[in-house]
Amino acid sequence: MAPEQIGTGAGRALMAETLTRAAADGFPDLALWVLKENAPARRFYERAGFRPDGAEESFEADGALVPEVRYVRALGGPAAS
Repeated sequence: MAPEQIGTGAGRALMAETLTRAAADGFPDLALWVLKENAPARRFYERAGFRPDGAEESFEADGALVPEVRYVRALGGPAAS
């Protein structure tokens, strides 16, 4: 997301719609990967009801290992706010 868009509610609206559509399509849960060091993104996902499940992986970017953590959320719980 572009820095000028942070705090506008666009991300929350997109997340809410994603959660609504996934639940309507019958998905019991969702999972996503986020960069381990991306604290703002991790806070965003946590506010949307996602929690880290302990899975971690790294990928290589320009010769450096970049660690990620997996977040999961059961659908039918609290929606993004």
